[in-house]
Amino acid sequence: HAPLVDVLLERHASLDLQESEGLSALMWAAFNGHLAIVQRLLRAGAQPKLRAADGSTALEWAEHKGHVECARAIKEHVS
Repeated sequence: HAPLVDVLLERHASLDLQESEGLSALMWAAFNGHLAIVQRLLRAGAQPKLRAADGSTALEWAEHKGHVECARAIKEHVS
């Protein structure tokens, strides 16, 4: 997935675009435990405090799924 993310970032894709449930690319990466993608998106300016339709954030998804490193990366970025 990382090469695709790199191409999208090079083409200035909207980082915080949300799908019908309100999930962003950062939320999906956090949900699936893709640390390298979480880090790339955060460095590129993705908004970690963005909320999905149910009110959840990328950090909450990472924590809920037990992806400790993703959660740590998001917390460090926010602080």
